Amino acid sequence: MDTLVVLARLFSNSTPSTLTRALHAYHNADGTQSAFGHAFRALPKRAKVLTPGQTQTLIKRYRGGATVYELGKEFEVHRTTVAEHLKKAGLSLRMQPPTQAVVNQMVELYESGLSLCKVGKLLGFDPETVRRYVRGRGVPMRSAHEKTVDAHYRFPSH
Repeated sequence: MDTLVVLARLFSNSTPSTLTRALHAYHNADGTQSAFGHAFRALPKRAKVLTPGQTQTLIKRYRGGATVYELGKEFEVHRTTVAEHLKKAGLSLRMQPPTQAVVNQMVELYESGLSLCKVGKLLGFDPETVRRYVRGRGVPMRSAHEKTVDAHYRFPSH
């Protein structure tokens, strides 16, 4: 139904001046504001669907070190959409909080004498993250001057 017809029906019992104002507002509308001066809310965009090829590229770029934020901008989708595609592909996301088993490893390695830096490098976390979780378990922190066993520890080769 034509918008003009709808407006006429809405204001059919109104005074002529009200109808005239409504029609004038309709004719002068540029589509960005309602006849009452209120800005229209933008319509939500339709969710973009990635092709299988784009999904494979996304996975390859993530494995190459790109973040979900970077990939979201690149593929013009939300970061959570990127994360969903990666999870469906069986990838575990970086920057996820450590599981209880991993926190247990953090505590064990730190208590064995490794520095926060070495524990983080071994388990794939930032040293500050390791410190936060180890302290959360009530483990006292060593001072920066206390000796660690880092120099004697050999990282396993992959």
